[in-house]
Amino acid sequence: MRDADPQESDPRLSAISAQSTRVARTANTQRESVNVALSRPDPAGWSPRKPWFSQMLAQSVLVWIVVTFFILDWTAPSQASAQGLFPVSNSAAPDFDENPLAWPSLHGYSGLWDTPSARALPDWRLRLAWSQAYPHRIWSAGLGLFDFLEVHGQLSEVTTREGFPGEPYGTYKDRSFGLKAVLVREDRHLPQIALGFQDIFGTGLFASRYLALSRNVHLGSGDAELHLGLGQGVLGGESFFDDPEEGDDSPRIAGGFHTSSPWRTTRPFGGLSLGLADGLRLHLEYTSLKRDDLFGHDREAGPPLNIGLAWRVADSVTLQAAVLGGREMGLGLAADFPLQAEGLFAWQPPPKIEDREQLRWEAMTADDAGLAAIVTRELASDGFSEVRCRVAAEALWIEAEDERFLSPARSLARMARVALAASPPRTRLLYLNLVSAGRVSQSLASGRQNLADFLDSRIDREAFLHIASLHAGSAEHRREFDAFGPASSADGPRDPWNFALEPKVRAFLNNRGGFLKHKAFLRSAAQWRPWPATLAVGELETVLYNEYDDLRFEPLEDGAVRTDMLSYEQRRGTWASMLAVDQMFSLPADVLGRASAGWFEPAFAGVGAELFRFFQDGQWGLGLEAEAVRKRSLDSQLGLSDDKTLYHSGFVNIYMQLWPEQGLDAGLKLGRFLAGDVGGRLELRRTRNHWTIGVWCSLTDTHRFDSAENREARDIGLFVSLPLALFHDREVSGRFTYAVGNSLTDAGQTVRQPRSLFPLSPDETAHETLRDIEELRR
Repeated sequence: MRDADPQESDPRLSAISAQSTRVARTANTQRESVNVALSRPDPAGWSPRKPWFSQMLAQSVLVWIVVTFFILDWTAPSQASAQGLFPVSNSAAPDFDENPLAWPSLHGYSGLWDTPSARALPDWRLRLAWSQAYPHRIWSAGLGLFDFLEVHGQLSEVTTREGFPGEPYGTYKDRSFGLKAVLVREDRHLPQIALGFQDIFGTGLFASRYLALSRNVHLGSGDAELHLGLGQGVLGGESFFDDPEEGDDSPRIAGGFHTSSPWRTTRPFGGLSLGLADGLRLHLEYTSLKRDDLFGHDREAGPPLNIGLAWRVADSVTLQAAVLGGREMGLGLAADFPLQAEGLFAWQPPPKIEDREQLRWEAMTADDAGLAAIVTRELASDGFSEVRCRVAAEALWIEAEDERFLSPARSLARMARVALAASPPRTRLLYLNLVSAGRVSQSLASGRQNLADFLDSRIDREAFLHIASLHAGSAEHRREFDAFGPASSADGPRDPWNFALEPKVRAFLNNRGGFLKHKAFLRSAAQWRPWPATLAVGELETVLYNEYDDLRFEPLEDGAVRTDMLSYEQRRGTWASMLAVDQMFSLPADVLGRASAGWFEPAFAGVGAELFRFFQDGQWGLGLEAEAVRKRSLDSQLGLSDDKTLYHSGFVNIYMQLWPEQGLDAGLKLGRFLAGDVGGRLELRRTRNHWTIGVWCSLTDTHRFDSAENREARDIGLFVSLPLALFHDREVSGRFTYAVGNSLTDAGQTVRQPRSLFPLSPDETAHETLRDIEELRR
């Protein structure tokens, strides 16, 4: 479970240099809001029944769409028609960027207007959208994964319902999540087929499941696309108000709909999409929705036919306008773009390393001590920090930190080029070590000529790795280097201080006191590293603006671990949020250790410790972690609460790269959480192009709690971490992270730490660097 700031409650996010706020809400707010909204009667005289003529007309149009598509298919150019039923020429299914097929619907998923298609967003492409279709206003986000999955989330505002009558909350809001899986990819003989689920978590107001088919046919300079499907739940004409069917234990479709029998009410849907001009399409749709049965709808609906235009204005922006049921307007605005590190500005390449004749002569005439000093000087002047060089006979050992690049491979490449330029030909073996928090995180050993040939593309990856070796720790390479005998060393200059001043905003979502309340503050941070592995950190938060006084949220327990957070967040003035010391250390067999003590976050102070070790060059890892803390005083900066309760946690941490080629990895915490509840927390995430998107789920034994909200707690959430290089004209390190969870409870809680050994992403592992070793050439 995370509180309003993921950096303060999740130790795995504490190392991120730029952090946003997370939004949280109470578990019971959603249920109360639904009950209040349902209790309001619809206007007198409103009837959910439609004339039979409208149904017959709409179904006739669906049949006409299918027949028309067959005719268009058979009258398509002969070179395509000779290929079989539903032919597809090379131009029939163009590239997404040239003629996008995954057009946005008005409901978050890819489709026409109301109904989904079998199309899915391409891998690692994000779509942000807004739509208006009475009585709903929807903000949504969709993401393509692995070229066969599309996940999407929606925040739906029901403009005809109040969330809490008489409260400042405003109109009713509902959050939902869905996914679509492509089962069959379109080819010459088969349509594309997808299976989807909508509103998997939440109230179930819009719960649906569906099977969709899509087929594209080339028409000269344009194309036509047929979409057909079968829907259940809301897409099957059911309503949140309907009574359960026999054998279904859930009340209405809000409960166990997605696990209920597949033989429930099913309705067909379909439509035709015609390319009229470059970027302009006409969508004609027969919808399976019963619009006047939708939650919040208080008008008589027309026939289930929708027609409108979708216009792709630019490479990433789509405008939509439709007539829904012949009576209402639907509008949409969507933007989609690939997730990549280089964003708003084209990156300027790093300065080239010049071949200086004076430097070559200086290196050739220097002894071992002089050569160590030269290489140290050149690395420090290039921008590396915490530099240390050792020279023994024909071997050169380098340790250095680098925070300029997004990947360790790029840092190793830069280090290699500087070392090759600053060392003479007699240096035949190089050991390059990237250092993080005073310990070697990745170690590369290579012969001089082998490394130079690979950097200059004279040999391929296999030939390079036949001689070179890369490991997650330095133990093996250090033994090799020590065999060369006594070494001369030199250390670069150190700047032990680091200061930061960051504006921050926290948000609390979905509370009776208001849908969205903010707290703005200025965080002043200072870090002191008297030794490479030692970190002392202090943070002050100066409150600039605070709406948390308006929130109505009481602690769920007498001895609440996290749900008393408002007592700390409602304070004004300047407060010390962290004052702690953290020490890293290396143990035998490449085991890493960490110990910390101090005031960790506004609510807790105490001690913590962690051990971790990677295996198979980072493909998986195993660790131990423990914390013991007490509550801090609300009235003094560094005092402790009168409550003497000692909260302690202990975990076994497991890390695994599940699908290294796709950047998919997982972290699992098993053990005792702060409130004494025992269980686990699973975090599944994907890192690609230096973007990380992940989900977490905590499940613990909650019988020890008194409140129903804590006993029913199932903490589920989503986080996005993007590179700050998006906003720069050059490659820079640093990340911005935003997280959102489904509830705020005392179950599954951890305490923030100054640093963490548990990995944030596959980018940190030697195995990932080996896979992307070609980045050394860039």
